[in-house]
Amino acid sequence: YQRRVHGVCPSRKFLVLMSVLALYSAAVLVLGFVMLSFRQKIVGAVFPFFYKVYNGRVGLWMHAKSVRSAHTKAAHSLAQTHFVGDKRGFSVRVIPVLSDNYSYLIVDNETKHAAVVDPADAQAVLAEVQSADVELKMVLTTHRHWDHAGGNKEMAENYEGIKIFGSATDQVLACTDFVKDGDEIRLGNTSIKILYTPCHTRGHVVYSVKCASSSSSMSSTPGVIKTDGVNDTETDTIAHATNRALFTGDTLFVAGCGKFFEGDATQMYKNLYHTILSHPNDTLIFPGHEYSVSNLEFAAWAEPGNNDALNKLTWASEVRTNRIPTVPSTLAEEKLYNPFLRCTLPSLQARTARQTPIDVMDALRRLKNDNAHKQPINKQA
Repeated sequence: YQRRVHGVCPSRKFLVLMSVLALYSAAVLVLGFVMLSFRQKIVGAVFPFFYKVYNGRVGLWMHAKSVRSAHTKAAHSLAQTHFVGDKRGFSVRVIPVLSDNYSYLIVDNETKHAAVVDPADAQAVLAEVQSADVELKMVLTTHRHWDHAGGNKEMAENYEGIKIFGSATDQVLACTDFVKDGDEIRLGNTSIKILYTPCHTRGHVVYSVKCASSSSSMSSTPGVIKTDGVNDTETDTIAHATNRALFTGDTLFVAGCGKFFEGDATQMYKNLYHTILSHPNDTLIFPGHEYSVSNLEFAAWAEPGNNDALNKLTWASEVRTNRIPTVPSTLAEEKLYNPFLRCTLPSLQARTARQTPIDVMDALRRLKNDNAHKQPINKQA
């Protein structure tokens, strides 16, 4: 009677529908709570499957799609050329690719022989090679992830007989010459030493590049000397009073290190403290990604009293507004603000509530993975 006369009594179908929606909403809330509560366990359970998919044909297809997307946008950074050593040294062209990756073109000054590091976007890299008027001899691949090795096959198709170096453990795409720890390659007068740094991937390597210039033939002033005499970072060409550079892929970044996808903190500790830190302080660091601002935000959070981290963060934030690369840094700089190179310090031991450097390394990586520096203060404890 109420439904017929007053039109206010809901129908049975309506009540059933509302009940189903209420039950569905409650299930979603419960599921969400469970996923938040057991987030790490759930991620840990499903990650191996998706990681395997990424490293297969599906991942290569996704990479090709990312390359096409990048070609429709402005590059994330400006290209720059860095000169290392004197006339017998080498130059490094910083080539921005994809959304935040860097490829590098290394050119031996005297012979004009060239090598490319991690040509993820072959078209972008080939354009730089052709404009540089050099003789491309080789590709140096740090590891197998598509955003580093994805352009290898196209590079080989465009340069018949080119050597593509990479790790046998990683089974790098289109690799012609597998390398192992301690191997040395010659690029004209420039020597390239392979250093094994497993953790991000099982076969990750970094390339330690040294020119024929002696320290006595270069300026005694450390750091960066701008070729146009202007004391800023906006010039396209920059000269460095050093004779060494490290191409670190995803092992070491400005103020950070790579995720432990296929390794652990013990391996990364050895990579950083035994392999990387064995180099001189003036060694230039050319990493695989533009992660500096995010890494420095975490570094400043991890060590609140570290003015070097705060100053570097201010600088990096300013230059990135103009798309200027924050690479390279030097090993001396990294020692001042990179928390992963400061795991022996009491301040970071206290911050992570860990005692041994390896445990501090592991705790820092987990905190960075969880973006602890971006969480509300009451959740950081």
